[in-house]
Amino acid sequence: MLSRRLLHLRLLIVIAAGFLLLLSWSTLPAHNLTLRSTLEIKNLSLSFSPYSRNLTFHFQNLIPEEDVLNSMNLSELEVLYQRYITSTQALCNKVTRMGNIEDGGWELCEDPLYAPIKDNCLVYSYGINYDFSFDDAMEKYGCEVHSFDPSMNNYKDYLRNQRVHFHSVGVAGVDKTIGNDSSTWYLYTIASHRRRLHHELSERRLDVLKIDVEGYELEALMTALDDGSLDDIRQLIFETHLNITGYPLKKNYFQYLTLLRKIYARGFRIHTTHRNMFTVFQSPVDGKEFVKCHEVHTVKAF
Repeated sequence: MLSRRLLHLRLLIVIAAGFLLLLSWSTLPAHNLTLRSTLEIKNLSLSFSPYSRNLTFHFQNLIPEEDVLNSMNLSELEVLYQRYITSTQALCNKVTRMGNIEDGGWELCEDPLYAPIKDNCLVYSYGINYDFSFDDAMEKYGCEVHSFDPSMNNYKDYLRNQRVHFHSVGVAGVDKTIGNDSSTWYLYTIASHRRRLHHELSERRLDVLKIDVEGYELEALMTALDDGSLDDIRQLIFETHLNITGYPLKKNYFQYLTLLRKIYARGFRIHTTHRNMFTVFQSPVDGKEFVKCHEVHTVKAF
């Protein structure tokens, strides 16, 4: 009887502690935004610094369904996108920069729950642009790395070192060939890459996928999320590219919010976001400064 009472007492203490913790999170300073869908976005910081790792936890998916997104105006979409993508949805206690400190490097979460298993991990890296610093760092970590980029004209498929394989092909939402006789790019879905390299889900776990392909990430990730190619991934790292040649349009925000909503639904949570400060623009809606490109680092929470 005594042990049962102690068990009940411990349970009440845990519940009370959890309630107090939630209460403390809910009182973090923040700006509130009420959308026409009655969706409230709380505790989403818009502090304008290169890195975002604010304690802005999410207990539900904050991006509404597509029909609601369609009904929103440019200003509402802009604020929703900029706040959501810089929020923190998972804590990573050990974040390690892999590769260059400046452009070319990316963050790896080394917490035991998410970290690749050293000397037994697989990494796909899409978009190299002659900078292998991330790929080489992941090789030193102990991973087999496959690097993809069709735009490096003088590079053919080759073995860079013992565990870094370069492939002169790209990634897209469907298998296709683009270009002309003087410059032809062969693009494949992530599923096709995994199949061609014998890395299908039933054969080999893909631990980390990094993709920075100047806009093609949108269609490539949408397809991969739909066909299950990312189901076994521990960490998904990508850069978003809103309308690079001009101001972001309503359709640009809609497309990326749809992608981010799907990424969340598949179990990935943002732990670190880096703002590309070379893509700063002044919003035509309210004059505020935002960026068009974000380097987003996520971990698979479930």
